[in-house]
Order: sequence, then C-alpha cells, then structure tokens
Amino acid sequence: MGRRSHHGGRGKGKKKSSNKKATTEAEADATKAPSVICEIDTSAPLAFAVGTRVVAPGLLDHCPQYKYDTGTIIKHYYRSEVWEDGVVAPYAVRMDCGRLICFFGETALEFLDEEPLEIVFKMGSRVECQLAGSDEWFPGVVVQANDNFIENDICPYVVRFDYGRDRPFWGPPNCIRSCDIPPPKNYMKKHLRFGVGDRVECSCEGYGDLPGTIIKTWYGGDESDFEDGHVVPYQVQLDGGDLIFAPMDDDMCIRRSKVPAPECWICFDNEQSESNLIVRECACRGEGGGFVHVNCVVQLAISKVDLSKEPGCDDKHSHIAMCGCITCKQLYPAGSHCRKALSKTFYCITEDLDISNTWNKMSLTMMAGNLAEEGDCDGAIKLLQDRISKIRSRVEAEIEMFHGCLGDDVYDPHCLVNPSWLIDLSNFLLDLSDVYAAMESYDEMKSAIDESLQYTKFVGDDRSSYREVIAISALARRCYFTGEKGSALEYAERAIRLIKNTDDVEHKILLSLLWQVGELNVYFGKKKRGMRQLNEFLDNVIKFYGSNHVKTHNARVEIQQLNESRRTPYEAIMSAGK
Repeated sequence: MGRRSHHGGRGKGKKKSSNKKATTEAEADATKAPSVICEIDTSAPLAFAVGTRVVAPGLLDHCPQYKYDTGTIIKHYYRSEVWEDGVVAPYAVRMDCGRLICFFGETALEFLDEEPLEIVFKMGSRVECQLAGSDEWFPGVVVQANDNFIENDICPYVVRFDYGRDRPFWGPPNCIRSCDIPPPKNYMKKHLRFGVGDRVECSCEGYGDLPGTIIKTWYGGDESDFEDGHVVPYQVQLDGGDLIFAPMDDDMCIRRSKVPAPECWICFDNEQSESNLIVRECACRGEGGGFVHVNCVVQLAISKVDLSKEPGCDDKHSHIAMCGCITCKQLYPAGSHCRKALSKTFYCITEDLDISNTWNKMSLTMMAGNLAEEGDCDGAIKLLQDRISKIRSRVEAEIEMFHGCLGDDVYDPHCLVNPSWLIDLSNFLLDLSDVYAAMESYDEMKSAIDESLQYTKFVGDDRSSYREVIAISALARRCYFTGEKGSALEYAERAIRLIKNTDDVEHKILLSLLWQVGELNVYFGKKKRGMRQLNEFLDNVIKFYGSNHVKTHNARVEIQQLNESRRTPYEAIMSAGK
C-alpha cells in the first residue's frame, strides 16, 4: 500500500504519494530469526555483488512452494528489526517468485551465469509472461516499470494480465517477452473485485492487516503523485484516516473485510454508497472523530451559510463551512471528496449572484480548482479568464469615469479605482497561475503572477501580505520547475521572511517553504543552514500534526536521509499549497 508523504498533493511527482505500500507474504522469510547467532564483520567484501543472479541448490527440496530457486542479490549484510542484536545476514536475495530470503553463508548460493533483469518494457507495453509453475505464456500489459528495482527492492514490473489480474513480475529474465497479441476490448476497465464504498482490509508493512474503505478505483494519473501516469487498482481510506493505495487487485494486498464502516458523526449511520461515501478528510481525531458522509457535509454547510450576509458577519468562521470542517476549522484538501462536493454545490447556488459577492468569488475559486484537479485545466482557465475579463471591464469603466472628471492629471488612475476590484484581480490571477503550473505553462504562469503582484502593490489592505507571500511562493515554484534553482531559493527565502511578519498565512505554505529552502540549501552545499531549516520544518510538522502522525514519521526519515547524504536534494517539492 502507499501513503502520502508530508509534501504530497496535486501535481506530478512520485503517494511520492506519499504512499505507504502494501506488503505480501513474500516479505515473511526475511524476518525469520536464524537459529544461530553469529558475529559478522560487515566491512568484509563478499563474493557476490549486489545485482548478481544466483541459484540456491536444494531450496525447492525444502520449500517447493517457492517455485523458483533462482533470484537476485539485492542487499549485503541485511538485518531485520525482529532479529536479536548482532544478527546480520550476508545476503538478502529476492527470489524470482517474489519472496525475500536471507542467506547466512556463501555455500548456500551459486553464481548464475546470466545478466540481471533489465527494464526494457515501458508502461503500456504488451508483453507475455511465463508464470511460476506453468509452461504457458500469459499475455498482458505493463502497468508499472521500475528502473531502480534492485536499489529500492521493488518488483521490476507489474503486469495487468488479460485474464483479469494485476501481478508483480520478479523474474527470471527469460520469462518475459514482447507480445503481438492485441489486448481485449476495455482491458484497462476490467472488472475489479471491489468497487467504491466496499469494505476491505489491507496488508500494510509494519502495521498488519488494517480495515478501510475503497474510495477510488483505477487511482493514478494527474490525481496522484505517481510518475509517468501510473495507475493502481484502488485507493483506500483506512479507518485510522490515512489514505493508501493497493498496487494489485490480489488477496496478498487487499481482501474483503467484515469490519463495519465507522459511523458518520452527523447522522450516526454507517451505510454508504459510491455517491455518498463516509470519509475523514479533516484534522478531527479520536474514536470515530471526523468520519462523515459527504452528503451530510454538504447539507450541514448549506445550513450554516447565509448567502444574504457577508462571510464572517455573524460568525467569523461561517466561511469555513463552504470549504472545510466546521469542527476543527481545517480546509478540506484539494481533490478530496468533500472539497469537490462542496465546490460543485456552492458554485451552482451562487452562480447568479453579482461578481462582487464574496460567496460568489469563493465558489468560483473552488470550482476552478476542482476542474483543474479533475484534469479539465482548459475549463478552469476559461472560468477564471471570463471572471478576470469582467472585472477588468469594470476597472476600465471606473478609470474612464475618473479621466472624465479629473483629466490626465492623475499619476496612476488605478489609485482611484475601487480597491476591491484590484484585490479580486490579484486573487483570480494567482488562481490562474496555479492552473498554468499544473499545465506546465510556465511563461503564462509568470505573467499571471507578475500582474497579480502589480495589483497587490496598489492596494495596502490587511490581506496584501498574504497575497504577496502566495505570489512569491509561486515564483519560487516556477523557478524550480524551469531549473533556476538559485532564483527558486532566493524567492523561497524571501517568502519566509514575509511570513514571519504576518500571521495571516496557512501553515501548509510555511511547511512547504521551509522544506524548499532547507533542501535547496543542502543542494547548494550550505548543509548546516539547510538542516537547521529542515529541523524547523519538522518542529512545525509536529506542532500541526502531532509526533505520531505519518507525516511526522515521513519527515524524520527524509531529513535523516538528507543528513546522511543518502538522498539527492535534487527532488525538492516546490508546491506551495502542499
């Protein structure tokens, strides 16, 4: 299973999802403690290098269920956390059946005169494989290809076979080849065992079997952090609230659960459907805390919002109901079920309000973000550009009026325009820059940001610092995406300085910026400064999420890897809203 990292969200990149990955029985053998504790000099060179193909004679005599006695050495001096202190296995071998087996002596292995498996098939390639225990060749399509499979100890390929299952392919190399057999119709939409809303239990490494609910099928593409458009059968929300993914539709990873779904805290019912899931997408925690029907969230929000009054008129938190949890006050993440449902609902009920109405403006921003999340960037751009065009028309009309009254003596006519129009222009241009970033249209992105900053300078309202931080952060993202890492660092440092002079900034923006500057400073050789910023990032993660949250765990691991120079700082995630 996969779990999102602390800097995961919209955009392209590795659920990195950020995702905690499901384990299978293939991991079991690596954790069996040896019967003899032996001290080993872990600095001594070994006869077989990592990546070497080996055979274990006699293995199938004792363990016929393994099907293969061949495999690839993936690690030297392997140690399992469940072994006693001092126990180390010289070799960890990933067998061609997928099992990880540890060998405590070189006599148990023999050199296999063949090259390791190479990744020659790309995602989408038609292949056929000879599966363990069968002489038959099974056709399918590659849905995952992992170049660094030895280094990362992950399967080289995941193949979606035409007979209806996704299975990992570990080897041997001569058991996969190109295939000219055309795929069956709608093979990418093959029937999955489970649908959205079904209750399942998932095998999660280090956590055992955890119950949850299917919230998406064929999860991936632009809505995930997977690279190269990778798609997995399921995204699952565990009953603990975490989001994970199932890389295969297989009992080893995911199976039906008899554990009932959590109750909705609003209606106290636990029945759900594909159109009305029970989800937890806010910061509410505790027993049952935060689980809610999507439809209940929408109905509660409608009851809390009075469109005849400005947001915050009677209740300073009234606007939260439109886009976040009214209990913990956390905004629902972009792309979440609640966010999508709320954006569509409020866009419909505010569409006929005047463009100066705050509810109308908020709903349009949410709807544009929703369209971009769903991959309709053209629709989002049209929506925003139509609104920007209408506001510009009003601004031009006011400027023309002032020219008629005051002539050409006004130094800058924008100073006389209703400041709310300039604020709206600034905000919608920033929204537009986000959509251009998602489309990788970086020239258009910069133009939108520059114009937004121009309007921000005209208006010195109490939110101008916030808009400036968002704009400078966006410039940092753009510079990183275009390879201008020096400028990216400069902009990100500037944004942090601005944040420290204002209280009106979401904590996620601060977290993202601290990560950016920390990792980039390490990249440029300023390790001491970078690590100090990364530790400040960690302190804030703990402050906002708690010391036991998965985001905190992921942050500790990645910072430790950076400190030990085991991870290239090249991979900074420069998305200010993540």
